[in-house]
Amino acid sequence: MMSFKNCLNWGRKPYRSELKAVEQVLKSGVLSGYRANWGYHYGGEYVQRLEKDFQDYFHVKHALAVSSATAGLFLALKAYGIKEGDEVITTPYTFSASASCILMVGATPVFADIEAHTFNLNPLKVLLKVTDRTKAIIAVHLHGQSCDMDVLKNITNSCNLYLVEDAAQSLGATYRGQLAGTIGDIGVFSFNQWKPINSGEGGMVVTNNDSLAEAISLMRNHGEVYSNKPILGYNFRMTEITAAIALERFKNVDKVNNETIKLCEYMTQRIYDRFTPELLPPYVMPDCKHTYYTYPIRLSNKVNRKELQGQMLAQGTYMGGDYVKPLHLLPIFGGHEGEFPVAERMWSKEIMVTNVVKSPLQLKSIDDIIKKIGIALS
Repeated sequence: MMSFKNCLNWGRKPYRSELKAVEQVLKSGVLSGYRANWGYHYGGEYVQRLEKDFQDYFHVKHALAVSSATAGLFLALKAYGIKEGDEVITTPYTFSASASCILMVGATPVFADIEAHTFNLNPLKVLLKVTDRTKAIIAVHLHGQSCDMDVLKNITNSCNLYLVEDAAQSLGATYRGQLAGTIGDIGVFSFNQWKPINSGEGGMVVTNNDSLAEAISLMRNHGEVYSNKPILGYNFRMTEITAAIALERFKNVDKVNNETIKLCEYMTQRIYDRFTPELLPPYVMPDCKHTYYTYPIRLSNKVNRKELQGQMLAQGTYMGGDYVKPLHLLPIFGGHEGEFPVAERMWSKEIMVTNVVKSPLQLKSIDDIIKKIGIALS
């Protein structure tokens, strides 16, 4: 049986390069690049190097390191001036930060249902939610796959809305040749425990918009500058140790993603060969790269999710669960059951989200998982 301790070991452990980088930071005596009100916050050496690497990788003008992706989403909305009385559309089927950031700036989260095959926002449902109070859309690229960004961009362009990409789960994913996080006005990434770049915590905001970048640079560091700009700031800085670990992890992100993709594509073929239509592997949109932050399996009505999970657990393999409860069903968001039937159906019975298909797993281990699924379904 997989324990919580085992879960924390998923992904690549910190080896010599990360330990050496942290040691160098400690020896330098500079654990943070905080400069009080001397000017714009540029971070320390490692923060600046990490930002430069992101600029180069994503081909963007600005990359701004922050303390978390949650902080990045909050700052993205604040920089655009979203406030009380405004509405922001997003998905109910996501981690809470994708919607709680809207509440944090005083605006109203407006949910739109998802597509059953991608688990991402359904653009047609989004369009129906646009009102004269709508100011932005937060497109969450869930499980490692981008939303249908062409259609969402058409909506934001025609309705004069701001498009934020929550790419916390999709670093390295692509949509028709474009990297997730670079298609809208601003993109936000996460470096927490479960992500390809795992530095414990931390995040990055990328944009080509100079004014948004300036506002975020100020707000992440108390808003303090010589010119006394009238801006309320916060402490959302990244530490040098966090940046040093992230830098080392970033060097290997394509390798780790490609290894995971290879495993997941093999898993997908084995499921198609043996278990469809009872089980459906993740759908990958044409001309897109799915990086499989998780591996969501859809179950037919003939398969009881709880029974399948129990059978797998009895064989020593934890196959995951239902991902997250749709946010509109949480009291803080004030929704009601039945509002978003696709999201609710995925959560309640149709989807089993697993993290077992991750690098450095071997292909023979996938064969073992498939064998166990066969026993569980028999």
